[in-house]
Amino acid sequence: ALEARECVDAAAATGDASARGEAIRKASRSLLGLCSRLEAQRDAWAAPPTPSFASLVESEYDDSLVSTPLPSIRCGAGVHACGALSKGPTGTPVALGEAAAASPGAKDAGVLHSRRAATLRGPMRQRSPGIGDVLPRRASSAAEWAVLATRVQARTRGAAVRWAWREVRAAWRGRAVAVVELHASERKYERRLSLLHSSFYAPLAAAGVDGVKVDVQSGLASLGGGVGGGPSLAARYVGALEASVATTFGPHLIHCMCHSTENLYRYTHGSLLRASDDFYPSRPASHTMHIVNVGYNSLLLGELGVPDWDMFTSLNEAASLHAAARAISGGPVYVSDAPGQHDVALLRKLVLPDGATLRAAAAGRPTRDCLFADVTSDGVSALKLWNYNGNHNGECNGECNGAGTARLPPNAVVGAFNVQGARWDFETHGPVAAAQPPQPVSALVRPHDADCLRPHGGRFAVWSHLGSRLEVLPSGSAAAQVTLQHREWEVLTIAPVLAQGRVEWAPLGLVEMINAGGAVVATTLTRAPADDHDAEARLTSRAAGRFLAYCTPRPASVWREGGELGLPFSYDDATGLLAMQIDEATASKPAELLVHW
Repeated sequence: ALEARECVDAAAATGDASARGEAIRKASRSLLGLCSRLEAQRDAWAAPPTPSFASLVESEYDDSLVSTPLPSIRCGAGVHACGALSKGPTGTPVALGEAAAASPGAKDAGVLHSRRAATLRGPMRQRSPGIGDVLPRRASSAAEWAVLATRVQARTRGAAVRWAWREVRAAWRGRAVAVVELHASERKYERRLSLLHSSFYAPLAAAGVDGVKVDVQSGLASLGGGVGGGPSLAARYVGALEASVATTFGPHLIHCMCHSTENLYRYTHGSLLRASDDFYPSRPASHTMHIVNVGYNSLLLGELGVPDWDMFTSLNEAASLHAAARAISGGPVYVSDAPGQHDVALLRKLVLPDGATLRAAAAGRPTRDCLFADVTSDGVSALKLWNYNGNHNGECNGECNGAGTARLPPNAVVGAFNVQGARWDFETHGPVAAAQPPQPVSALVRPHDADCLRPHGGRFAVWSHLGSRLEVLPSGSAAAQVTLQHREWEVLTIAPVLAQGRVEWAPLGLVEMINAGGAVVATTLTRAPADDHDAEARLTSRAAGRFLAYCTPRPASVWREGGELGLPFSYDDATGLLAMQIDEATASKPAELLVHW
């Protein structure tokens, strides 16, 4: 290793390209020799079966940090307690569904935390930035890694899920030996990469870690000189990474900082793609830029995987802005709150009592009229993001079929955001606030802003979440208007109106949730089988709560499927708003209702 270090230093010091190439080749041979000796030593060991991960990549950890209280840790690379849940009201750990925050039922309600729990490295020396090789200085054993992971596990008792955060090259600003290997055979090269990942994951999995978030992946392409180029290196590295994760953690993988095409086009196992820069809680100008970035980036990323719009903190000054965006993102919802420090009311708008979320069906993305608008700086445009709930079936138009049944096309959700007042500065490489305070903006939200509703004619029922207002629009081109102050938002649920004779029906969902329409699992409107009714609507709700629908005229009765008594409801003759309280619905046993006219 020392010989290789000297060769790398010599390569950095010389101005002759030929001499530099020879020095690099000599360093590579030295490293190959070192790896061969490590493999020979491994075969002589009875246990562990693989050499320590840290013998391949520079890694140190400060044992004193393990006992440091969680909130005070400052980390580089580290293990996330990504499921460091507080115990629920009953004292049992609160489980998570769909990578969402758990239901906040008390002050210490369960929330999915993401804190770097312990550092896995010490200070690093980076020689020759143009080459970027970092070589081992002190190798910690696999047993030490296991002890560290076990201590992290002990400090996160009650957590439903634990994930590890890591940098793709294993150590922050570091690089695996396998990356600088030049002349190994194809088979040996792949073996080195597999060994790199498996020896990192094995002790973590043994200690109860459930998955990994792999960061800084776009940096791989810059390390491809002399090893076949960036695309070739990324292909091999990503292939080995995903194969190792699949074997150790199954599907539990988040790809992060991965927007280079060398990476994006190689993913075959991990479908969750971080769509943004980091969430910066203490940078006010970053919050609106974050929403803009994830929305526009999802135009591409949504075709390749599931965009992850990143974590946020529920007590942040812009928490509700982030929450509204996450609710319609179609991706996971998770927060990095410190344990016990939560906005419970806000989290309840995102998370069901069983810990799951009402995920939209696709990736949230900008509406057509926003694609070429400067929503951050023109002073007049709002950012509009749309998504849909349910199966996207373009053949259904809401009209009655030959059997007298009208089936629900996908209901849509459109969010309007005032994100004016900040822009990206290409000199400072960060968001900067505008010199003048942003002004209010107005947005026209149309049903046809959601592409999935464009094939459908007829009327639409529109529910405004913050305004608690129902509007019935005559067509897809008609608009509901919202006016927004800086950082204000509104989310509208849009449901096509089904018709059966004189009866109209459009379920809106659980309106206390931001994505209310996500609760509508299925609905139909049919001619009533009995002579004493005109029509019958069947509805399946994903969860319990206050459920609203638009209908006309006033229903005669509402029944729970299999129930002997009618369900109480209220009806507003002026607006056609039907309200009912659904109890005892879960993911495994949704609520099924009958509405008779």
